[in-house]
Amino acid sequence: MSADTINENRTLITGRTVLLGMIAFFGIIIAVNSVFVYFALDTWPGLADEDSYNKGLDYNRQLEAAEAQRDLGWHSSLSYVDDGNGALLVATFEGPDGVPLGGLDVQAVIQRPVGGDEPLIVDFSEAGSGIYHSLLAELAAGRWDIELTAGDAYLLRYEIEVEP
Repeated sequence: MSADTINENRTLITGRTVLLGMIAFFGIIIAVNSVFVYFALDTWPGLADEDSYNKGLDYNRQLEAAEAQRDLGWHSSLSYVDDGNGALLVATFEGPDGVPLGGLDVQAVIQRPVGGDEPLIVDFSEAGSGIYHSLLAELAAGRWDIELTAGDAYLLRYEIEVEP
């Protein structure tokens, strides 16, 4: 058997085969990318937020309020007491020098972290020397978020766990 006989029986890769292979390869890539681009543009509305400018201004106001609150230098604590007959929220407020703060209008908004139920709004009454309390119906077991406000300048968020 000669070398010419072996070469005659073998199929050669021609330029046409290479060209068709490259066109098929890049054609598939372009088609898949086109589908991805179509779905990306079709599902994105073009806005990250409907009202981003006003939310940005509100965020700046929140930063200014936090700075004003920090300048007050107040300290607060909140505790939840349940004796079986009812629940009691007790809040204490002290000034920067440790002196109890009296005469405040204290309010709390109580809700679950994941929402669902309407928030419970409670007002506190002053018990003397920076101590404020509020009687409320017993809270269901689980985690609760409490947003405590004192007057217009003080806001603090607490998280409590009510045992079953």
